[in-house]
Amino acid sequence: MSTLHTIATLPNSPEQLAQMLQYRGENDPVLLMQDAVLAASQPRFAALLNRMPVYLLADDLSARGTAPLPELSAQPIDYNQFVQLCLDTNQQIAW
Repeated sequence: MSTLHTIATLPNSPEQLAQMLQYRGENDPVLLMQDAVLAASQPRFAALLNRMPVYLLADDLSARGTAPLPELSAQPIDYNQFVQLCLDTNQQIAW
């Protein structure tokens, strides 16, 4: 069973992000949305996020004028792809 983990607020620290993701299964995708997309542009979060499939809502990236770090393998997606990601997983956990 796969679980989509959605994170909407920017974690205060890498430790807080790690605590959120301790319940994540090995292949569970993570979607950063709203202010959490800022984590993809901060080196302090890159090491944690690079170990998993990460998606970013493209509209939220654009609204905040940011882009993911080049070394981060995060994929920007639109709302249709977000819906498909929800359909492709069995459940969702919002952080």
